[in-house]
Amino acid sequence: MRHSSKVRSALIFILFVILYLVLLVNLYFIQIKQKDFFSGLASRQYRIEVLSYPERGEILDRHGLPVAINKESVSAFVLPRQLQDEPGLKRFLQKYFPASYARLKRLHDKHFMYVARRLPADLCAQVKCDKVLDLKFMKEPSRFYPNDAMGPVVGITNIDNQGLFGIEQLYNSVLAGQPSQVLLEKDARSSHNYFKRDLQQDGQLGQNIYLTIDSDLQYLVHEAVAQSVHKLQAEQGSAIVMDPYNGEILSIVSCPGFDPNSTPELDLTTTRLTPVTDSYEFGSIMKVFVALGALAEGVVEPDEIIDCEQKAQIVMDGMHFTTTPSSVNGEIPFSQVVARSNNIGMVKVAKRLDTKLYDHYVKLGFGHK
Repeated sequence: MRHSSKVRSALIFILFVILYLVLLVNLYFIQIKQKDFFSGLASRQYRIEVLSYPERGEILDRHGLPVAINKESVSAFVLPRQLQDEPGLKRFLQKYFPASYARLKRLHDKHFMYVARRLPADLCAQVKCDKVLDLKFMKEPSRFYPNDAMGPVVGITNIDNQGLFGIEQLYNSVLAGQPSQVLLEKDARSSHNYFKRDLQQDGQLGQNIYLTIDSDLQYLVHEAVAQSVHKLQAEQGSAIVMDPYNGEILSIVSCPGFDPNSTPELDLTTTRLTPVTDSYEFGSIMKVFVALGALAEGVVEPDEIIDCEQKAQIVMDGMHFTTTPSSVNGEIPFSQVVARSNNIGMVKVAKRLDTKLYDHYVKLGFGHK
Protein backbone atom coordinates (compact mmCIF):
# COMPACT_ATOMS: atom_id res chain seq x y z
CA MET A 1 0.00 0.00 0.00
CA ARG A 2 2.77 2.37 1.01
CA HIS A 3 4.76 1.37 -2.07
CA SER A 4 1.86 2.13 -4.46
CA SER A 5 1.36 5.53 -2.79
CA LYS A 6 4.99 6.42 -3.41
CA VAL A 7 4.70 5.40 -7.05
CA ARG A 8 1.56 7.49 -7.46
CA SER A 9 3.29 10.55 -5.91
CA ALA A 10 6.31 10.04 -8.15
CA LEU A 11 4.12 9.90 -11.26
CA ILE A 12 2.25 13.05 -10.25
CA PHE A 13 5.58 14.82 -9.63
CA ILE A 14 6.94 13.74 -13.02
CA LEU A 15 3.70 14.87 -14.68
CA PHE A 16 3.97 18.33 -13.11
CA VAL A 17 7.65 18.58 -14.09
CA ILE A 18 6.70 17.74 -17.68
CA LEU A 19 3.90 20.33 -17.63
CA TYR A 20 6.26 22.97 -16.27
CA LEU A 21 8.83 22.09 -18.91
CA VAL A 22 6.17 22.40 -21.65
CA LEU A 23 5.10 25.73 -20.17
CA LEU A 24 8.70 26.99 -20.05
CA VAL A 25 9.35 25.90 -23.61
CA ASN A 26 6.13 27.61 -24.73
CA LEU A 27 7.05 30.82 -22.89
CA TYR A 28 10.50 30.69 -24.46
CA PHE A 29 9.02 30.53 -27.94
CA ILE A 30 6.43 33.25 -27.22
CA GLN A 31 8.68 35.72 -25.37
CA ILE A 32 12.00 35.13 -27.16
CA LYS A 33 11.75 33.27 -30.45
CA GLN A 34 8.44 34.86 -31.58
CA LYS A 35 8.72 38.12 -29.69
CA ASP A 36 8.56 40.33 -32.78
CA PHE A 37 5.49 38.54 -34.15
CA PHE A 38 3.42 38.85 -30.97
CA SER A 39 4.61 42.40 -30.30
CA GLY A 40 3.45 43.38 -33.76
CA LEU A 41 0.14 41.59 -33.27
CA ALA A 42 -0.47 43.43 -30.00
CA SER A 43 0.54 46.74 -31.56
CA ARG A 44 -1.92 46.29 -34.41
CA GLN A 45 -4.72 45.68 -31.92
CA TYR A 46 -4.40 48.97 -30.07
CA ARG A 47 -2.23 51.24 -32.26
CA ILE A 48 -3.54 52.65 -35.54
CA GLU A 49 -2.23 55.23 -37.97
CA VAL A 50 -4.65 57.82 -39.30
CA LEU A 51 -4.06 60.17 -42.25
CA SER A 52 -5.83 63.52 -41.96
CA TYR A 53 -6.10 65.32 -45.31
CA PRO A 54 -6.19 69.13 -45.44
CA GLU A 55 -8.72 71.11 -47.46
CA ARG A 56 -7.79 71.30 -51.14
CA GLY A 57 -6.56 74.68 -52.38
CA GLU A 58 -8.81 76.75 -54.66
CA ILE A 59 -8.14 77.76 -58.27
CA LEU A 60 -8.80 81.43 -59.00
CA ASP A 61 -8.68 83.66 -62.09
CA ARG A 62 -6.55 86.81 -62.53
CA HIS A 63 -9.07 88.87 -60.51
CA GLY A 64 -9.26 86.40 -57.63
CA LEU A 65 -12.64 85.00 -58.71
CA PRO A 66 -12.90 81.26 -57.93
CA VAL A 67 -13.08 78.81 -60.82
CA ALA A 68 -12.67 75.68 -58.63
CA ILE A 69 -13.88 75.66 -55.03
CA ASN A 70 -14.47 73.08 -52.30
CA LYS A 71 -17.84 71.72 -51.30
CA GLU A 72 -19.12 68.84 -49.22
CA SER A 73 -20.78 65.93 -50.95
CA VAL A 74 -22.80 63.11 -49.43
CA SER A 75 -21.82 59.46 -49.83
CA ALA A 76 -23.86 56.42 -48.82
CA PHE A 77 -22.36 53.25 -47.34
CA VAL A 78 -23.28 50.06 -45.50
CA LEU A 79 -21.58 47.78 -42.95
CA PRO A 80 -22.18 44.29 -44.42
CA ARG A 81 -21.29 42.47 -41.20
CA GLN A 82 -23.71 44.50 -39.08
CA LEU A 83 -26.91 44.49 -41.14
CA GLN A 84 -30.17 44.71 -39.19
CA ASP A 85 -32.66 44.50 -42.08
CA GLU A 86 -30.81 42.73 -44.90
CA PRO A 87 -33.93 41.92 -47.00
CA GLY A 88 -35.07 45.58 -46.87
CA LEU A 89 -31.60 46.81 -47.83
CA LYS A 90 -31.35 44.40 -50.75
CA ARG A 91 -34.76 45.45 -52.09
CA PHE A 92 -33.69 49.10 -51.93
CA LEU A 93 -30.32 48.47 -53.63
CA GLN A 94 -31.93 46.33 -56.34
CA LYS A 95 -34.26 49.22 -57.16
CA TYR A 96 -31.88 52.21 -57.02
CA PHE A 97 -28.30 50.83 -57.08
CA PRO A 98 -28.21 47.46 -58.91
CA ALA A 99 -24.40 47.55 -59.22
CA SER A 100 -24.06 48.00 -55.44
CA TYR A 101 -26.56 45.18 -54.91
CA ALA A 102 -24.32 42.87 -56.94
CA ARG A 103 -21.24 44.00 -55.00
CA LEU A 104 -22.98 43.41 -51.66
CA LYS A 105 -23.56 39.78 -52.58
CA ARG A 106 -19.83 39.39 -53.22
CA LEU A 107 -18.64 41.46 -50.24
CA HIS A 108 -21.12 40.25 -47.60
CA ASP A 109 -18.25 39.46 -45.18
CA LYS A 110 -16.60 42.91 -45.41
CA HIS A 111 -16.70 45.52 -42.66
CA PHE A 112 -17.42 48.47 -45.01
CA MET A 113 -18.80 49.03 -48.51
CA TYR A 114 -19.67 52.18 -50.43
CA VAL A 115 -23.11 52.21 -52.03
CA ALA A 116 -22.68 55.50 -53.91
CA ARG A 117 -20.40 58.50 -53.64
CA ARG A 118 -21.10 62.14 -54.45
CA LEU A 119 -24.84 61.58 -54.54
CA PRO A 120 -26.73 64.20 -56.62
CA ALA A 121 -29.07 66.36 -54.51
CA ASP A 122 -32.29 64.84 -55.92
CA LEU A 123 -31.09 61.25 -55.47
CA CYS A 124 -29.75 62.05 -52.01
CA ALA A 125 -33.18 63.36 -50.97
CA GLN A 126 -34.87 60.24 -52.38
CA VAL A 127 -32.46 57.92 -50.56
CA LYS A 128 -32.93 59.69 -47.23
CA CYS A 129 -36.70 59.74 -47.72
CA ASP A 130 -36.82 55.94 -47.98
CA LYS A 131 -35.19 55.66 -44.52
CA VAL A 132 -33.42 52.36 -45.10
CA LEU A 133 -32.25 51.14 -41.69
CA ASP A 134 -28.81 49.87 -42.74
CA LEU A 135 -27.98 52.71 -45.13
CA LYS A 136 -25.58 55.23 -43.58
CA PHE A 137 -24.28 58.58 -44.81
CA MET A 138 -21.10 60.59 -44.47
CA LYS A 139 -19.79 63.86 -45.86
CA GLU A 140 -16.76 63.86 -48.15
CA PRO A 141 -14.83 66.70 -49.79
CA SER A 142 -15.43 67.35 -53.49
CA ARG A 143 -15.17 70.23 -55.99
CA PHE A 144 -17.58 72.71 -57.58
CA TYR A 145 -16.79 74.64 -60.77
CA PRO A 146 -18.72 77.93 -61.17
CA ASN A 147 -17.76 78.51 -64.84
CA ASP A 148 -18.50 75.71 -67.34
CA ALA A 149 -16.36 77.43 -69.97
CA MET A 150 -13.29 76.73 -67.82
CA GLY A 151 -13.82 72.94 -67.92
CA PRO A 152 -10.99 71.87 -70.26
CA VAL A 153 -8.60 74.38 -68.64
CA VAL A 154 -9.24 73.64 -64.96
CA GLY A 155 -10.05 69.95 -65.34
CA ILE A 156 -11.79 67.91 -62.65
CA THR A 157 -11.00 65.70 -59.64
CA ASN A 158 -11.83 62.03 -59.28
CA ILE A 159 -14.00 60.39 -56.64
CA ASP A 160 -11.15 60.71 -54.10
CA ASN A 161 -10.71 64.44 -54.87
CA GLN A 162 -7.43 63.97 -56.77
CA GLY A 163 -6.85 65.84 -60.04
CA LEU A 164 -7.60 63.92 -63.24
CA PHE A 165 -6.54 66.43 -65.91
CA GLY A 166 -6.08 70.14 -66.51
CA ILE A 167 -4.81 72.45 -63.77
CA GLU A 168 -6.31 70.11 -61.16
CA GLN A 169 -3.98 67.32 -62.30
CA LEU A 170 -0.95 69.43 -63.25
CA TYR A 171 -0.77 71.10 -59.82
CA ASN A 172 -2.38 68.30 -57.83
CA SER A 173 0.42 68.09 -55.24
CA VAL A 174 0.29 71.87 -54.67
CA LEU A 175 -3.51 71.98 -54.38
CA ALA A 176 -3.83 68.82 -52.28
CA GLY A 177 -1.08 69.64 -49.78
CA GLN A 178 0.31 66.95 -47.49
CA PRO A 179 -1.77 64.88 -45.01
CA SER A 180 -0.97 64.79 -41.28
CA GLN A 181 -0.01 61.37 -39.94
CA VAL A 182 -1.33 60.64 -36.45
CA LEU A 183 -0.65 57.56 -34.30
CA LEU A 184 -3.57 56.64 -32.01
CA GLU A 185 -3.62 54.17 -29.12
CA LYS A 186 -7.07 52.72 -28.57
CA ASP A 187 -8.86 50.13 -26.50
CA ALA A 188 -8.20 46.78 -28.21
CA ARG A 189 -11.81 45.70 -27.59
CA SER A 190 -13.41 48.93 -28.79
CA SER A 191 -12.68 51.46 -31.51
CA HIS A 192 -14.29 54.33 -29.64
CA ASN A 193 -11.88 54.95 -26.74
CA TYR A 194 -8.52 56.56 -27.49
CA PHE A 195 -5.85 56.95 -24.83
CA LYS A 196 -3.04 58.67 -26.70
CA ARG A 197 -2.68 60.83 -29.82
CA ASP A 198 0.85 61.18 -31.20
CA LEU A 199 1.49 63.40 -34.25
CA GLN A 200 3.98 61.48 -36.40
CA GLN A 201 4.16 63.88 -39.35
CA ASP A 202 2.77 67.38 -39.61
CA GLY A 203 0.73 68.03 -42.74
CA GLN A 204 0.83 70.94 -45.17
CA LEU A 205 -2.19 72.95 -46.26
CA GLY A 206 -3.18 72.95 -49.92
CA GLN A 207 -2.20 76.16 -51.71
CA ASN A 208 -4.36 78.27 -54.00
CA ILE A 209 -3.46 78.54 -57.70
CA TYR A 210 -3.94 81.86 -59.52
CA LEU A 211 -4.40 81.81 -63.29
CA THR A 212 -3.79 84.60 -65.81
CA ILE A 213 -7.21 83.85 -67.31
CA ASP A 214 -10.09 86.31 -66.98
CA SER A 215 -13.09 84.06 -66.26
CA ASP A 216 -15.62 86.62 -67.59
CA LEU A 217 -13.69 86.95 -70.86
CA GLN A 218 -13.39 83.16 -70.99
CA TYR A 219 -17.17 82.86 -70.89
CA LEU A 220 -17.68 85.45 -73.66
CA VAL A 221 -15.04 83.90 -75.94
CA HIS A 222 -16.48 80.44 -75.35
CA GLU A 223 -19.96 81.67 -76.35
CA ALA A 224 -18.56 83.28 -79.52
CA VAL A 225 -16.66 80.13 -80.52
CA ALA A 226 -19.67 77.90 -79.77
CA GLN A 227 -21.89 80.07 -81.97
CA SER A 228 -19.36 79.91 -84.82
CA VAL A 229 -19.03 76.13 -84.52
CA HIS A 230 -22.83 75.81 -84.68
CA LYS A 231 -23.19 78.28 -87.54
CA LEU A 232 -20.46 76.70 -89.68
CA GLN A 233 -21.39 73.13 -88.65
CA ALA A 234 -17.77 72.55 -87.67
CA GLU A 235 -16.55 69.57 -85.64
CA GLN A 236 -14.71 71.81 -83.19
CA GLY A 237 -13.36 75.29 -82.63
CA SER A 238 -10.80 76.95 -80.41
CA ALA A 239 -9.50 80.41 -79.59
CA ILE A 240 -6.73 82.03 -77.56
CA VAL A 241 -6.73 85.61 -76.30
CA MET A 242 -3.30 86.83 -75.16
CA ASP A 243 -1.85 90.02 -73.75
CA PRO A 244 0.55 91.08 -76.54
CA TYR A 245 2.82 92.93 -74.11
CA ASN A 246 3.67 90.09 -71.73
CA GLY A 247 2.26 86.94 -73.37
CA GLU A 248 -0.22 86.19 -70.56
CA ILE A 249 -3.13 84.02 -71.68
CA LEU A 250 -6.38 85.85 -70.88
CA SER A 251 -8.65 83.24 -72.43
CA ILE A 252 -8.12 79.82 -73.97
CA VAL A 253 -11.20 78.05 -75.27
CA SER A 254 -11.90 74.62 -76.68
CA CYS A 255 -15.34 73.82 -78.09
CA PRO A 256 -17.28 71.59 -77.70
CA GLY A 257 -16.58 71.45 -73.99
CA PHE A 258 -18.24 69.70 -71.08
CA ASP A 259 -19.95 70.44 -67.77
CA PRO A 260 -17.32 69.78 -65.05
CA ASN A 261 -20.07 69.47 -62.41
CA SER A 262 -21.82 66.61 -64.23
CA THR A 263 -19.45 63.91 -65.40
CA PRO A 264 -21.12 60.49 -64.96
CA GLU A 265 -20.81 59.80 -68.70
CA LEU A 266 -17.86 61.99 -69.63
CA ASP A 267 -16.80 62.05 -73.30
CA LEU A 268 -13.01 62.23 -73.15
CA THR A 269 -12.82 63.97 -76.54
CA THR A 270 -14.47 67.05 -75.00
CA THR A 271 -11.94 67.26 -72.15
CA ARG A 272 -9.02 68.09 -74.44
CA LEU A 273 -7.81 71.68 -74.45
CA THR A 274 -7.21 71.55 -78.20
CA PRO A 275 -5.03 74.69 -78.52
CA VAL A 276 -2.56 72.93 -76.20
CA THR A 277 -3.01 69.23 -76.98
CA ASP A 278 -3.46 69.30 -80.77
CA SER A 279 -0.76 70.14 -83.30
CA TYR A 280 -1.34 71.62 -86.75
CA GLU A 281 0.70 71.80 -89.92
CA PHE A 282 2.37 75.22 -89.87
CA GLY A 283 1.92 75.71 -93.61
CA SER A 284 -1.83 75.24 -93.32
CA ILE A 285 -1.96 77.97 -90.67
CA MET A 286 0.00 80.35 -92.93
CA LYS A 287 -2.52 79.85 -95.76
CA VAL A 288 -4.97 82.00 -93.80
CA PHE A 289 -2.53 84.93 -93.84
CA VAL A 290 -1.72 84.42 -97.52
CA ALA A 291 -5.45 84.57 -98.28
CA LEU A 292 -5.79 87.69 -96.09
CA GLY A 293 -2.99 89.45 -98.01
CA ALA A 294 -4.34 88.40 -101.41
CA LEU A 295 -7.84 89.67 -100.62
CA ALA A 296 -6.50 92.89 -99.09
CA GLU A 297 -4.39 93.61 -102.21
CA GLY A 298 -7.28 92.72 -104.52
CA VAL A 299 -5.29 90.16 -106.52
CA VAL A 300 -8.07 87.59 -106.10
CA GLU A 301 -11.80 87.44 -105.36
CA PRO A 302 -13.42 84.84 -103.07
CA ASP A 303 -15.44 83.37 -105.94
CA GLU A 304 -12.68 83.50 -108.58
CA ILE A 305 -12.02 80.09 -110.11
CA ILE A 306 -8.51 78.76 -109.46
CA ASP A 307 -7.14 75.78 -111.40
CA CYS A 308 -5.67 73.34 -108.86
CA GLU A 309 -4.84 70.97 -111.77
CA GLN A 310 -6.37 67.86 -110.16
CA LYS A 311 -2.87 66.83 -109.04
CA ALA A 312 -1.14 66.05 -105.74
CA GLN A 313 2.14 67.66 -106.90
CA ILE A 314 3.41 70.11 -109.50
CA VAL A 315 6.66 71.83 -110.47
CA MET A 316 6.54 75.64 -110.61
CA ASP A 317 9.58 77.85 -111.26
CA GLY A 318 11.80 74.83 -110.70
CA MET A 319 10.29 74.09 -107.29
CA HIS A 320 8.19 71.10 -106.26
CA PHE A 321 4.88 71.73 -104.49
CA THR A 322 2.64 69.02 -103.06
CA THR A 323 -0.79 68.84 -101.47
CA THR A 324 -2.41 66.05 -99.50
CA PRO A 325 -4.45 63.51 -101.51
CA SER A 326 -7.63 64.53 -99.65
CA SER A 327 -7.24 68.14 -100.86
CA VAL A 328 -6.65 67.35 -104.57
CA ASN A 329 -9.09 69.33 -106.73
CA GLY A 330 -9.53 70.72 -110.21
CA GLU A 331 -11.06 74.15 -110.88
CA ILE A 332 -12.67 75.50 -107.68
CA PRO A 333 -13.43 78.98 -106.24
CA PHE A 334 -10.67 80.57 -104.17
CA SER A 335 -12.84 80.30 -101.05
CA GLN A 336 -12.78 76.50 -101.53
CA VAL A 337 -9.01 76.55 -102.11
CA VAL A 338 -8.72 77.91 -98.55
CA ALA A 339 -11.46 75.69 -97.13
CA ARG A 340 -9.98 72.51 -98.63
CA SER A 341 -6.40 73.60 -97.87
CA ASN A 342 -5.15 73.00 -101.41
CA ASN A 343 -1.46 73.94 -101.56
CA ILE A 344 -1.24 74.13 -105.37
CA GLY A 345 -4.07 76.68 -105.68
CA MET A 346 -2.65 78.68 -102.78
CA VAL A 347 0.84 78.83 -104.33
CA LYS A 348 -0.63 80.19 -107.56
CA VAL A 349 -2.39 83.00 -105.67
CA ALA A 350 0.69 83.71 -103.51
CA LYS A 351 2.76 84.26 -106.67
CA ARG A 352 0.44 87.14 -107.60
CA LEU A 353 1.40 88.94 -104.39
CA ASP A 354 5.14 88.63 -105.10
CA THR A 355 7.10 90.66 -102.48
CA LYS A 356 3.93 92.20 -101.07
CA LEU A 357 3.33 88.89 -99.25
CA TYR A 358 6.37 89.54 -97.09
CA ASP A 359 5.14 93.09 -96.42
CA HIS A 360 1.85 91.69 -95.14
CA TYR A 361 3.66 89.26 -92.85
CA VAL A 362 5.60 92.17 -91.37
CA LYS A 363 2.43 94.25 -90.89
CA LEU A 364 0.85 91.34 -89.02
CA GLY A 365 3.83 91.17 -86.64
CA PHE A 366 5.59 88.06 -87.91
CA GLY A 367 9.32 88.18 -87.23
CA HIS A 368 8.95 90.55 -84.29
CA LYS A 369 8.42 90.00 -80.59
